Amino acid sequence: MRLYLASASPRRLTLLRQAGYRPRRVAQETCETRLVGEAPEKMVARVAREKALSALRHLAAGSPPGIVLGADTAVVLDEEVLGQPASPQDAREALRRLSGRRHRVLTGVALVRTDDRRERGGVETTHVEFRALSDDAIERYVAGGSPLDKAGSYGIQDLDRTWIAAIEGLRSNVVGLPVERLANWISELER
Repeated sequence: MRLYLASASPRRLTLLRQAGYRPRRVAQETCETRLVGEAPEKMVARVAREKALSALRHLAAGSPPGIVLGADTAVVLDEEVLGQPASPQDAREALRRLSGRRHRVLTGVALVRTDDRRERGGVETTHVEFRALSDDAIERYVAGGSPLDKAGSYGIQDLDRTWIAAIEGLRSNVVGLPVERLANWISELER
């Protein structure tokens, strides 16, 4: 079955290609705002599903049958979701908050068949602990522009190894998609 990706993220596309998938991107329109009182895990699951369903509506009539993949990643510190920074200053502040701390990276994944609308997916959690970061290290990273389009103001693939004290869980999840989990979910939908 064809895989349709409901995401403009270059990192998700790269992860899928590295795992041997050849997805076709499909437009989607989804509000990624956290609802009042919504747990972070519920938020990423809901947003991922809304992305997949939105892309399903955008698929052209007559598109080959397949599976639509929606995903949403959040960085969570003390139950606060740290989204994409609005400015370099926001990125600096988020990275200072993460400095020397342990946080969770959650990725909600929703897979929906185009023909019968059956669904699979889940939420993957990875724990990341940053070492204490100097203001100079943060400033150099922010000046490079990398954090401005990333949840939590960082991309683990862009960081020097000296930033990370520990990772518990899938590194791909922190990049934006737990590709190691996809094969099982996809095979369940192909049955």
